[in-house]
Formats: sequence, C-alpha cells, structure tokens
Amino acid sequence: MKKHIRITGFLALILTMSIPMGCGSGYLEDVDVFTALDGNTFYQSEDDAVKAVTAAYTILQGRALYKVELYALEYSTGDYAMTEGGFQYANFVNFQFDNTEPQVITNVYSDCYKGIARANAVIDKVPKITFANQDLQKRIIGEARFLRGLYYFHLAKIYGAVPIIDRLVTGPNDPLFFPSRNPVTEVYAFIEEDFKAAIAALPKKGEYNATNLGRATSAAAAGYLGKVYLYQKKYPEARDAFADVISGKYGNLDLVNYENNFLDTTENNLESVFEVQFVGGYGNVWAGDDGGAETESTYLGTLFGPKQFGNAYPSDYVNSVFDNNGEANSLRRIYTIARPGDSWGTWTPVTVAQWNARIPDAGGNSAIRKGNLGNNESLLQSSINYRMMRFSDVLLMYAEAINEANNGPNQAAYDAINRVRTRAAVLPIQTGLDKAAFFQKIKTERVLEFSFELSRYFDLIRWGLGTEMPGFKVGKNELIPIPASEISKNQNLLPNNPGW
Repeated sequence: MKKHIRITGFLALILTMSIPMGCGSGYLEDVDVFTALDGNTFYQSEDDAVKAVTAAYTILQGRALYKVELYALEYSTGDYAMTEGGFQYANFVNFQFDNTEPQVITNVYSDCYKGIARANAVIDKVPKITFANQDLQKRIIGEARFLRGLYYFHLAKIYGAVPIIDRLVTGPNDPLFFPSRNPVTEVYAFIEEDFKAAIAALPKKGEYNATNLGRATSAAAAGYLGKVYLYQKKYPEARDAFADVISGKYGNLDLVNYENNFLDTTENNLESVFEVQFVGGYGNVWAGDDGGAETESTYLGTLFGPKQFGNAYPSDYVNSVFDNNGEANSLRRIYTIARPGDSWGTWTPVTVAQWNARIPDAGGNSAIRKGNLGNNESLLQSSINYRMMRFSDVLLMYAEAINEANNGPNQAAYDAINRVRTRAAVLPIQTGLDKAAFFQKIKTERVLEFSFELSRYFDLIRWGLGTEMPGFKVGKNELIPIPASEISKNQNLLPNNPGW
C-alpha cells in the first residue's frame, strides 16, 4: 500500500508551537489534514490523535533529515568521493563547515525540535481525549515517546548538550521559551526514559495490521534503547537490551536477502527494525516541507546514483575494504557498489559510459548502488524507504557490546557476527580472538554491511577514531556546532561546543 500524507496549513503550525527559540506502506496512506484548525480545540477524537502522531513522523521524511541533507555527513567520512555535482556539500569535505552552514548544521537542529514539538503536543493533548479503545490511546502516546526519544538521539549525538523541551511551550513568558542547554548526560537519561516508556506501550514487531505498517514498535524502541546505551559506553545495559530484541521478546526479526533491504518492493520486512516511509510520484519536488505540496520521496538515489545527478561515487577506501577482505564479488559489494561488468537492472553489463559523466570526469570507476534503482531511478521521486535500523545492526551492536562488557568475545558474540556474515555468503570469523582483534573485525564488518547508510561517521566518533576522517580535528569535530541562527535568537545556548 502506498503512502500519502498531507500536513497542511495550521496543523503544521499547532504541532510546532514548542520549538525552542534559539511513504511503501500503510499508516501514511490517504491522510488529509485541512487548514481550519485550532490548537486548543483540535484534539477531540481518536482520529485527531492518530493524525497528530502521524504528523510527528513526517519530519523524518523532510529535507533536513532523510530526504536530502543528513547524507552530507558521508562526505566528512571520506566514503563518498565528490564530483562537481556535489558542490553544495563541499564544506563537509575535510570538515570545512561552520555554524552558519544551513545544510545539516542549521536545518537538522531546527527540524528535530519541530518533531519534538509535535510529539510533545501528542503527549500533552491525547491523554485528555476520551478513547473507546484504550489500547489505541496507549499506543499513540507510546509512538510519540518513541519519536521524541529518536529526535533527541539525533540531537545528542550530533550537537551534544541541547535544551530538553519536555512539554508544550506556552509563550515568551515560559521559562522554556529561551532555554539553556542541558548537559548531554541529562539528555541521554531523558532519551532512555522515552524509549523505556515506548517499549511498554507499543505493539511488538509483526502485530500491526497493513494499515499501520511502518509505525514504531516495541522492538524499535528496544533497539534504539540499546543503541543509546552503546553510545554512552553502558555496555552491559546495551548487551542486555540487544539480547532481548534478538531473542524475539518484542516480535520476530530475522535477516533477509541483502538486496531486499534497499528496494521499494520489499519494505518493512523481517529485517526492518525501523524505517522512514517514502512514496514516489506525488507532489512538487521544489516545494517546501510541510506545505502539502512537497514530494514524499527520497532524493538519495537521484543525488548519489549514477543515472541522475551523480554527486558522488564510492571512495578508494570503501572499494579497498571490500577488495581486501575477500568480498570483491560478494553479495554485499554487488548491492553496495556498482562496477563495470556487473548486472544491474537493464544495465547488463554495467559500463561507465552509461553513467552521468560527472563520475568518470572525477576519476570514478565505480558507483553507489545501495538505495537507488540504477537505470530505473526516477528524478527526485524515489519511493525506496530508508532503513534507519536493520536487524543486522542489532546483531553487530550486540557483538560489540559483549566484547566491551566481557573484555573479549564469547560464543554469543561470534554467533552474532557470523550470522551476518553467513547471510552475505562469506566465511565466518574464527574464534580465539582477543578484545582488540575482535573489535577490528567488528569495525571492518560495519563498513562491509553498512557503507552509505550513515553509520561510519557516528561509529568513528563514538569509538574515538575521528582522525580516520580527513580533516578531523580532535577536540572540535566530535560535535557539530549549535547553529548561529539559533544563538542569535537565544543567547542562553552559549557557550557553543568546543572549538566553535
């Protein structure tokens, strides 16, 4: 079922009131929200509550996050090699950006708080609605807690200390209208509580009907709780959270054919823990977010795929990891990186001459295949969902957490990483490794499994290995700066992050 949601006019406004100054499936199908709405009277029915929480998901679909901008961080890693088409992201190469940069630096901050505001509206208003179905009310509030935790997780890992806005802001006299930044430890504690509340309130993986497929589940909340623990180096807690997900406590998850994680015909599958819902063929590609006319597609394939803009191609580093680890012709390489001689849709075989000339002109002899449809990729209208967390990620994070918590791997850690490798049809990791050697296997495995999935940037920073990214400055580039536009509106956000 295709996704189609329009959040128009005043609903977008009332669901964004508490910003601090400073579509594959079901639940997005045919939801129309009209303009004659009042924030004080809108929340009257179960249907109103469903529309309001659905609106909190749409920020993930927006330009600042998974439609366009967040992918610019891949340029910082050196995994994307830039062509002349990527000029708007040039400041992310060698960490040349500053806090006036609109792409990512400014817009991610602003949009995450829009999502938080919408979640806060649901958490505040929905308990006051009389529900015939109490389970539905519980679920909607659980979805809002999950989404609020998710937006704050983005803020914490990108900006560090940020203001905690835990309720609707009433106006200029409200203490939260010009908030100060909370220590990052407090932000993470707040995120943990949101994910724990979501685990208790949400259905398990597989329990939604087709109409609601793609909404947050207790498995997603537990997976992200484990990830939040991992980022804080709370390794025993992370290990236990991931173990519960793997055991099936929150519903059945499993690995699927590797390619099926990146197609529009195999979305919300058994490997999907949580994904952003996109739909193609709808809306004006040049319209602004949240006005009802914007597309609900992802631009990933258009921006980085070889048929359309060709703004990047795989770096020599990424190619070398596959070649040097026995995966030059593995399933993962083939569905991550396109090389001449491969078969890819109607390109049989692939030749560089079929691609946007920007790639060979920049010296590229391979292309980014993951997340786009090659010769069938439509211009800015791709409907491929973005898989934010896959079960393979849970397995590898579990293995990493065991290794750190136990000062070395045990059989469960080997089983987890080898389950991922078996799916890729490559040889298993042999036992007998010490903690350091096993970590190196995890580090390499994450490149092989998650290249071009916004993993490596955050992995290197949380591991303290940022200097592996070109231009990274220790003591500065661990965090992105608080945007200049936010500071100009709210001096309580100072001081900025170190080095900025």
